[in-house]
Amino acid sequence: MEGMIRRLRLASGLVMFAYVTTHFVNHSLGLVSVQMMDHALEHIYEYWASSLGAVLLYGAFATHYSLALWALWLRRSLKMPFAEATQLVLGFSIPFFLTDHVLQTRVADTFYGAGVGYYSSVLQTYFITNPLRGVLQFTVLVVAWVHAMIGLWFWLRLKPWYQRWQPILYAFALLMPTLAILGALEGGRQIMALAADPAWVAQFAQDHPRPARAESFANPD
Repeated sequence: MEGMIRRLRLASGLVMFAYVTTHFVNHSLGLVSVQMMDHALEHIYEYWASSLGAVLLYGAFATHYSLALWALWLRRSLKMPFAEATQLVLGFSIPFFLTDHVLQTRVADTFYGAGVGYYSSVLQTYFITNPLRGVLQFTVLVVAWVHAMIGLWFWLRLKPWYQRWQPILYAFALLMPTLAILGALEGGRQIMALAADPAWVAQFAQDHPRPARAESFANPD
C-alpha cells in the first residue's frame, strides 16, 4: 500500500512538473518576441486544454495534493528536515497563489469566452492593468519550481547515476526559472512599449474583443 502511494505521488508530481516545464519554456520565448510566445502557446494550450490533458493535469493535482495531506495526517510528529518542511509549506501554498490566475484565465476563457489565451493579453494585465497580479505570478513561478526541485531531489538523490549528472541537473534547475522570468519580463517590456501607441491599443482591442459576460466576470463591481 505504501509503495503504491509513493508511486502515485511520483506519477502525479511528474505530470505537474511537465506542465510547469512547458509553461516555463513558453515564458522563456519572450526573450525572442511576444508573437513567439503566443505561437507556442497555441500548441501547448491545445494539449493541456484538451480532454486528455485536463484529466491528466487536474487528476494529478487532486491526487498529489490529497496524498500530501494524507501523509501529513499520518505523521506522528511535525518534526522533519528543513528541506521536507520547506517543500510541504511551498506545496500547500501553491493553490492559494494560483486561484486568481486560474479564475482570470482558464475559467474565464472556458466558461465566459474571455479570450485571454494570449500572452499579449495576460502580459498587458500583469504589467499595465494590474501589476500586483504580475508580482503574484512571478512569486508562484518560484514557489512551484522550488517545490518541484526539492521533490525531484528526494527522488533522484538515491539513483546510482545522480552524482555524475548532478552538475547538469543543477544547471537546469537554475536556468529554467531564470529564463522563464527573463522571458516574461522582456515580453512585458515589449507590451508596455506597444501600449504607448493608442493605435496599437485600439487594434489590440479589436483583435481580442472581450464579451460582455467575460467583462462582468473580470469586473464584478
